Amino acid sequence: MKTMVAMLLAAVGVAVSASSTLAVNFCQSNKDRNCFTGSFGLVDIPGDASHKLLKADFGYVDLNGVGWQTNKETKTDGASIPPLLQPFVGSPWEDGYIRAAVIHVLRQARSNLERDASRLL
Repeated sequence: MKTMVAMLLAAVGVAVSASSTLAVNFCQSNKDRNCFTGSFGLVDIPGDASHKLLKADFGYVDLNGVGWQTNKETKTDGASIPPLLQPFVGSPWEDGYIRAAVIHVLRQARSNLERDASRLL
């Protein structure tokens, strides 16, 4: 599954890098869908080149109106792009897909937590 996600992100990265501008859709009102919320930025962690911290609260509202919120100082390892593909696609920190990668990891973690909680019941 992780490999499939990495390949999908890699394909999206190739498509995005081919375009001259990157459109990032931020929500303008409470009724907006399929858009990001908050402010996105990353801060380097001294001594840890493979991770960064979110600079501010950041989230995404999906097509169903479900919000996926991350918090300031959440630690991330960027997009899961295999090292062999990075020369072609770019680093795990590319602007074209890093926002989606952060939200993807949050959704995956929440799904795993819900699945594990269901097993306990």
